[in-house]
Amino acid sequence: MLHNDMHVAGYVLDPEYQSLDNGQHSNVEVMRRFHNIVEKLLPDVEDQVKAIEQLAKYRNSEGEFGRPFVKASAKKLPS
Repeated sequence: MLHNDMHVAGYVLDPEYQSLDNGQHSNVEVMRRFHNIVEKLLPDVEDQVKAIEQLAKYRNSEGEFGRPFVKASAKKLPS
């Protein structure tokens, strides 16, 4: 169980779950709580938008997130 918004942020950003079709990014409650953290950590709206754009790139393995060594190392990182 995800007890607080920081746990949710860790879950959303955990590379182990990025390649699974587990619905974490379509779960309204999970994403609402993730957005709460984004708002707390980044008070400027432009920074919040950048963070969400970067999340999309991360989820889709675009740019730096799509480099083969990045993907391979994410699988070896401790949980």
